[in-house]
Amino acid sequence: MRKNNLVVLVALEKEVSKKDLPPEIHLRYTGVGKINAAITATEVILEFHSDLEIVNIGTCGSSVHPHGTVLTCTQFKQMDMDATAAGLELGTTPFSNKAPIIEFGDPAATPVLCGSQDKFETEIPSTVDCIEMEAFAIATACKKYNVPFRAYKVVSDQGGNQSHDAWLKFLENDMPLVINEIRELI
Repeated sequence: MRKNNLVVLVALEKEVSKKDLPPEIHLRYTGVGKINAAITATEVILEFHSDLEIVNIGTCGSSVHPHGTVLTCTQFKQMDMDATAAGLELGTTPFSNKAPIIEFGDPAATPVLCGSQDKFETEIPSTVDCIEMEAFAIATACKKYNVPFRAYKVVSDQGGNQSHDAWLKFLENDMPLVINEIRELI
């Protein structure tokens, strides 16, 4: 059920601008990366308190899904914490009881695993559906404060040495074409 205050969080205006969304939707830019995303998500939660739903829209890389695919993410994996040398699974934080994967959405839906790490990835792992930089942090804040959360990610590149250039080209040429599909989802 959609809440009265729907807030869309986007890293950059190049991904989604206010003109792309209906006027009743609040839009906030987080900036790039998990720290910026966590701060903005928490600020939004404190500002709107209850009757809030957060939607994250952005681009991602994928070695599993084709260029231009819109993914409805249901699982969010922390991929920056690497304590594997201590025998822990990638994403598991030492001395914490928090799972490295957070789930949102319909549990009966086909899971779409979104990996988050703060680096431009040239070798995108096939163990996740996509990789990006903000969703895990936003999901963490929403889970902590019991705020409904959805994330839509658009595959902008498949990694490789030219992935940053492909991402920039996607933002300029292709993102305007898929924003209508995303608008229908929110």
